[in-house]
Amino acid sequence: MRPLTLAFEHFGPYRQRQDIDFSTLDEFFLIYGKTGSGKTTIFDAIAYALYGEAVGGRSNLERELASRFSPAGSKPWVEFEFFASSARWKVYRSLPYRRQGRKGKESEATSEVALYRMNEAGAYELLADRPTTANQTLLGLLRLSADEFSKIVLLPQGEFQQFLEMKTTDRVQILEKLFDVRIYDEVTEAARRKVMQLDSSLKSKHEELERISNELGTEPDARMSASGKLILEFDANIETAARDASRLETEIAQKNERLAFWQSLLAAWKAFSEIEQSKPAFDEREKKLEAVKTLAALGSLARQAGSQREEVATALEKALRTGTELARLESDRGEIEATAKTLPHLREEHDELQRRAALYQKALEAWQQKAELESQRLEALEKLKTSTEQCARQEQGILSLKKGIAELDAVVTGEPETQEKLQKNLMTGEALKRIRALAEQKEKTEAQRSEILRKIQTTEDLLLSSDRDLADAEKNRARMDEEIRHAQAGLLAASLISGEPCPVCGSREHPKPTSLPEHAPDEEAVRKAREAVETIKSSRAALLQTKEDQEGRLQEFVQELEIARQKISDEWRAHAGAFPDGEAASPLDEVSRGAIESAVTDLQSQRQNLEEKLKNYRDARESLRQMRRTLEKAERDYAQIQKEKAALEITRTELDAHLSSLIEQVGNEDPQPRLQEVRERLAALQREIFRMETRARDWLEAWSTANAETMTHLETIASKGKALATGFEQFFTEAEKADVRGLFQTLQSPAGTAQASQPQRRPQSQHQNASNGSIHTALLDLARNLPHTEKFGPSSNRLTGLAKSLETIFSARATSEAETLDLIEDILSSVWPQDRIREEEKALATFRESYAKARTSYEVLASRAQPLSPLELEQEERALIAVVTALAERKKALEASISELRSERARLSAELEQLRHLLSRAESLRSEYSAAASEFGKQEKLARLLSGSLNPQRKMPFKNYVLGLQFREIAARASERLYRMSSGRYIVEADILSGSGNQKIGLELFVIDAWNGARRPVGTLSGGEKFMLSISLALGLADSIQERAGAQRIESLFIDEGFGSLDEESLSLAISVLDELRGDKTIAIISHVDELYSRIPSRIVVKKGVSGSHLEFERD
Repeated sequence: MRPLTLAFEHFGPYRQRQDIDFSTLDEFFLIYGKTGSGKTTIFDAIAYALYGEAVGGRSNLERELASRFSPAGSKPWVEFEFFASSARWKVYRSLPYRRQGRKGKESEATSEVALYRMNEAGAYELLADRPTTANQTLLGLLRLSADEFSKIVLLPQGEFQQFLEMKTTDRVQILEKLFDVRIYDEVTEAARRKVMQLDSSLKSKHEELERISNELGTEPDARMSASGKLILEFDANIETAARDASRLETEIAQKNERLAFWQSLLAAWKAFSEIEQSKPAFDEREKKLEAVKTLAALGSLARQAGSQREEVATALEKALRTGTELARLESDRGEIEATAKTLPHLREEHDELQRRAALYQKALEAWQQKAELESQRLEALEKLKTSTEQCARQEQGILSLKKGIAELDAVVTGEPETQEKLQKNLMTGEALKRIRALAEQKEKTEAQRSEILRKIQTTEDLLLSSDRDLADAEKNRARMDEEIRHAQAGLLAASLISGEPCPVCGSREHPKPTSLPEHAPDEEAVRKAREAVETIKSSRAALLQTKEDQEGRLQEFVQELEIARQKISDEWRAHAGAFPDGEAASPLDEVSRGAIESAVTDLQSQRQNLEEKLKNYRDARESLRQMRRTLEKAERDYAQIQKEKAALEITRTELDAHLSSLIEQVGNEDPQPRLQEVRERLAALQREIFRMETRARDWLEAWSTANAETMTHLETIASKGKALATGFEQFFTEAEKADVRGLFQTLQSPAGTAQASQPQRRPQSQHQNASNGSIHTALLDLARNLPHTEKFGPSSNRLTGLAKSLETIFSARATSEAETLDLIEDILSSVWPQDRIREEEKALATFRESYAKARTSYEVLASRAQPLSPLELEQEERALIAVVTALAERKKALEASISELRSERARLSAELEQLRHLLSRAESLRSEYSAAASEFGKQEKLARLLSGSLNPQRKMPFKNYVLGLQFREIAARASERLYRMSSGRYIVEADILSGSGNQKIGLELFVIDAWNGARRPVGTLSGGEKFMLSISLALGLADSIQERAGAQRIESLFIDEGFGSLDEESLSLAISVLDELRGDKTIAIISHVDELYSRIPSRIVVKKGVSGSHLEFERD
């Protein structure tokens, strides 16, 4: 993966948009800025674009990436272009933020994402716009998690320098952070829990076995045999008792059957006796039902006659009302006809007034248009005057601006010369910085040379002392060797053992052994004397090697001093002509620090003057740009004003012509009063016409309605009147046949259980009350009130004839209309509702059925037994009940005995089954216990292995063993790079077993010097050598993580800090080491060290201020 471009806004300390084109930077560049300015934020932006999350120390703090310098509601975003898998990619992401709504209400804006890939045509195609899809695509492309990416691309080199000097326990903690080894702790814990579970299971199985053994007792087989015999005995007793109970049950059933027969017979006799007593009452109810049915048949004719009478009465009432209204309308006919003759004249006058109003309205509109045009003409004249004045002012301003621009053009002509001088000044300043740095380096080298001379003198003094000590030690060793030779016989005699052969003569007897000299040394003293000689020799060899190294170092210092003098001389001569005050080149020994500092001071003063001039030039150029923009705007405004002035002239001419035309048409008199007078007269005339038309229309509608309704009512009366006469005739005929009075008497007679039916007259109907008299009278009144016209003459005759027919019907029966209506009401009141008739019919049918059934039942039962009186039947019933009760008691006692036997048998069966279950369970548990014990042994051994307690001599947990292997892999990869960086001198070696005793792990680092074969601790390395080792370890870690993940090749590397503690020499070595790496990767140094700023030509400079940070790009 190779970065191409990066852009972000409102991100971290950056408020404004920042753009980085990595292709314009060298393969080895610096990201420089003060602490807290936002250098590492550039890497954070790349990581957030790729993974949508903060990495490193900002993990899970994505909201903190939004800029606090930006206004509320600003949208933080980042866009990153990179090259991977032979394709160009672009990813855009925004951070969650609080945004302002239209009404000022804040809402939460979620993160947005868009992933693009460039196609063959060179255009970006959208691949994903959802976080989940984009994250999966990028993860599959890079094959690195966010944490792995941060560890590979951003190397905290300073932390690796500290890593070299840490203790073993501290290194373990660092490696646990770099490599997630929690899974090995989880595996170890899972194994421990498994062992605990197996141990608990073994204990529970053992306890269960002991419990089962206690429950089984000593002889479980004998107990099972005894229980089986007892169960067989109980089975025999239960069978005998069950046969006795069955026999009793059969006898009880026979007795119960006999008892049921006598009880049924007694119940049938009682039921028949009761129903026989109620038969007369039901016969009377049956007669009344027949009377009600006859009245119900006659009631339909009565109801029909009553209904017809009400319809005729209603029609008579309506006809009388409409006929009266029709007579009144006929009296108004003359007035209506006079009004119809006047209306045509009024309509002609109305049309004439409308024509006059239209003419006056047009005149009024022309008069109003004339007033509006006069107002527009005055407004146009005022605008024309204003436009003329603006043109004059604008011309004056344009002339003034042109004059100012000419003056500023003359001022900025000297800017290029001043810029050239400033550039030369800067180059000379850089040269003086290098000269001053070389002078400081020369002074340091001279001090180091003096120190090494002092060390050489000290080493020579130590060599002289060592030579004296060596001579004394060799003399002492020679003396002791001589004394040992003289004491050999005594030493041999002292070692002789009685009965053992002498090693010299072979004799087993030793009568006079030689005695040991009094001052003879022992072997320990001789050994120490020899070791003292060897120690002094080794120390002297080390001092000689040290002296040789120091002399070689002294020679290096002499060469460095000569090189420094030559560089200072070359730099001084190369830039002598650019020094202020005519400083000339001089020999090296004549260039003092004072002369250098004086030249630096003069250059700074000159630079300040030149920068002040350039600032003035920039201000003048900015003013010039502003004036030119103002001039362009003024010229555009002047042209616009001229255009508006011409348009106003045209408008004024058009308004004058139109106004003259209107004055000719309208004159000077306002037509509004005349128009108002005509409109008032027109409105009054319209109201009069409307009133007359409405009066005539209403009369005609009322007359037509009354006439139609009256004719309709008369036709209804004629047709329904004939039907009414016929209905009354039929009713009287049927009433006489049915003997209505006799039926009423039957219903009024007392009845058994049925209710007495008394006629209840209903209240008179609404129409009967409304008629206020008989139909006969109403017909005669209507005939008299109809209009006396030829049209209504036949209707009056028909009404009179109908009245005479009704009077004839009532006279023939010697009754009146009112008496007839009362009879109808009595009939209708006596008729039962259909529900009551059906209920009564149902009750009578039920009684007849019950009577027949009770009589038949009793007669059938009585035929099966000898004739007995009711008292004898009851005595037989009581005797049978006593026998059945006694038999039931005996059966209950037998059933209780059987239940006890069965309960005892069930208890014995349960005990026997429990014994069998316990024996089976015990056998199963023994098998399970054996298998669990075997598994426990395996799991316990695995748990001890993982926890490091399997080998008591070295307790190393599995997690630490994995860390040690990873440590070796990192060291091996670092060794390859260190070997190349040190020109084949150094390789690094990791020792994970360097601890002793119960130490769990030892992560020690050693450096093997190929020049002398020595194995040295890393603490003996110089500052520059430690830097090479730390950067090798950092790159080795990155290579290891990348290879483990199977990730894309990462062609960029960000190295964060770690340079501030290096001395001048180590810093130079570090830069050269990193510069050699750029063929393999693009290296970016993140640092605030000023020496790196002066030594790395390609730079991104981060400037911070009160309104946030911004980026500047520099190249030497």
